[in-house]
Amino acid sequence: MEESKGNQKPQPRLAGTKKRRVMPSELVGKFRSKADFIKFFKEGCQLYVPPEKYINKDFLKQVMGETKDLLPMARVRTINVPLYDELSVRKFYPMF
Repeated sequence: MEESKGNQKPQPRLAGTKKRRVMPSELVGKFRSKADFIKFFKEGCQLYVPPEKYINKDFLKQVMGETKDLLPMARVRTINVPLYDELSVRKFYPMF
């Protein structure tokens, strides 16, 4: 048997996918600069954000609209590639 819900207000439906935890309307006015967005995604959401020089307003719109995804920090693996003379642009450029 289903119990009646009584006077409970219905939950607002999330726009987009079900994975969204924060509504965009809640974020309005929270950010004043690109650095604020980066800090929110890195520290608040634990997501990898590309370097600041690659982030523009169109990138942020796509992330907030869920057409572009950010990776969780747990899935990001960083490596240091040793510098070899054999692996340089000067060696590979003439091949193309």
